Amino acid sequence: MTIDIPSLCRLAGLCLPAWLCLNAEVSAAERAVFVVVPDQPVECVSYAADELATYLPKSTGYRVTRVSKAAWAASQRPAIVLGMAPSGTTSKPLPRDAYALQTVSNEVLHIWGTDAAGSVDGIAPKGTLYGVYDYLKTDCGVRWIFPGPNGEVLPSIQQPLKIDGVQRSSAPHFEQRLITTGGWLDRPDDLRHLMQRDDDYDQRMLRWHRIWMLRNRLSTRKLVDANHAYTQWWEQYGNEHPEWFAQHRNGKRGMITKTHTVKLCTTNPDVIRTTVKQGLDRVAENPWLKSISASPNDSALTAFCMCPNCRKVDELAAGGEVLELRDRQGSYQYPALTDRHVVFWNQVAIELNKTRPDLLVGGYAYGAAHTPPVKAKPLPNVMIGFVQHAGVYWDIDAFQEEKDCFKQWSKVCNTFLWRPNSLQMGHGIPSNFLWRLSNDLKIANQRGARFASYDQLVPHWGSMGHTYYFLAELLWDVNRPIPEIWADYLQAAYGPAKDVMRIYYAEMEAITEEIFHSRTVDALNWRQGGEVAAANYYPGPHWTRMKSLLKEARLKSAKYDFGLRMIDMHEQALEFFDLQLAVNKQIYMGTRPVDFAKGPVADAIAARDKWLIKNPKSLAISTVEFADTARTMQRVAGTYVAPPRGKLAVDE
Repeated sequence: MTIDIPSLCRLAGLCLPAWLCLNAEVSAAERAVFVVVPDQPVECVSYAADELATYLPKSTGYRVTRVSKAAWAASQRPAIVLGMAPSGTTSKPLPRDAYALQTVSNEVLHIWGTDAAGSVDGIAPKGTLYGVYDYLKTDCGVRWIFPGPNGEVLPSIQQPLKIDGVQRSSAPHFEQRLITTGGWLDRPDDLRHLMQRDDDYDQRMLRWHRIWMLRNRLSTRKLVDANHAYTQWWEQYGNEHPEWFAQHRNGKRGMITKTHTVKLCTTNPDVIRTTVKQGLDRVAENPWLKSISASPNDSALTAFCMCPNCRKVDELAAGGEVLELRDRQGSYQYPALTDRHVVFWNQVAIELNKTRPDLLVGGYAYGAAHTPPVKAKPLPNVMIGFVQHAGVYWDIDAFQEEKDCFKQWSKVCNTFLWRPNSLQMGHGIPSNFLWRLSNDLKIANQRGARFASYDQLVPHWGSMGHTYYFLAELLWDVNRPIPEIWADYLQAAYGPAKDVMRIYYAEMEAITEEIFHSRTVDALNWRQGGEVAAANYYPGPHWTRMKSLLKEARLKSAKYDFGLRMIDMHEQALEFFDLQLAVNKQIYMGTRPVDFAKGPVADAIAARDKWLIKNPKSLAISTVEFADTARTMQRVAGTYVAPPRGKLAVDE
């Protein structure tokens, strides 16, 4: 029997268009999901509901209707219940930021975790939000490959809404999973105007990066602190308490470099008490903080206290490493200051323990205190922030030295902040050192690193984007196999070109490994020519092959828009690197004195700047490093002056 739908519609008094509209409304109603939130949800749960409302329609076609728990009716299904464990759940409280997903009855899925009131962009626990991101990624096919609206990957075919049969939980290996951004994304630099970047754009880009971090389950703020703690002390206490500051070899106390690098007298009891007071004041403003910092200011080998009391403590370091320290009188040989600082951190920890035994004292293993102590041993509530040198993945000797150094530290300390500088260096050089980074991270976690803070996300997304993405995955699950992450990343980012791009990254890794084993790069003097030593490996067969592979990948991605955006960034990164390499070679390896007004250096800078103007606001490379290059030029040549705004050495 054949049913004539239009005839039935006419009999029912409905015209055909009206019937079609009615049918569409029924279909839309059938493709709806209720998102249930507590009657008074904390910020991260409300935000999680908003993210579902944004991405479920995009990935599954289901529209979201948000309801409170009180207003939720049993008939309102399918439903995703946020921030509330199923009735009768008796499991132990979840660790910080952990979450669970569980289907409890037909078409009802619960996603819950450790949550607390506080800004989504702050450090309050937000387990439910991370659980929602897991759900969107695992069950809905959503990925966030790079920051901004163009960086999201949605399934090419809408996924069925998966509610039934879901049961899993997850907890991060690192309580803090941070790749810092503040110093590189939102500070002015000398040449930012070339790419039409203003303050509004920088702030928007900073926001994009922090949202990207949230969606990839990273932290966006510091939960623990071991940073340089005394950058404001000279302005605060310099006039009133000069005795708190370092006594230099000439017998005078005070600042001899810059206010934010001034050093203190670490045996002064008032310095210890004030360190604790300031730390507790910060904790009072942000109760989720788990530590206070007592790390010396930067300028790692300069202007430390040489008073009799501090020198007496340094007798503990007899027989250990000898450093070349500096002050206004020049350089001098002196024992490493690790024992001195461990004693100081212990004194701060004892004072802190009187009122807040639950807090840690953070101190950097960095600069004059980088090597392990000879005799002093950190107390249990002292957390060491191990600062891995910046160039370790370019220099096999530095890599082995740092590996041995951390191993020795782990014999005397049980609580670490893993604090590498390894993302800072490279100046946009396309590199692939993921398996070394992964192994280091795993060892650090095994030896007591509960927190991680990488310095920094220098936003070279065209050459380093894969590193940032992998690092986010590994900071959550340090044991996740690298091949598994690669398979997921290549499929999401490149689709039909994934096999070609797998070879592309293999070529990149081959170059990185050659440089690593070549012993031509000094990890400690990267800015004094290391870029050129490394870059000399690139104009060769691997480099040529990489460019050829991008052309092949572009052909295969003709109908995959996201893959084309990724390839655009890679090509821009390679183009810029060629131009920046030409600048560096002229500065480091050209004739002396360096003439920036005319000749080869001026021509190389003009060619690079012309490219920047033609590629405004590109995420492929970071403009901040141009300012760093300018400072390097000044150190090397002593004559560099940045061009004034609007006066560019390029064709109009």
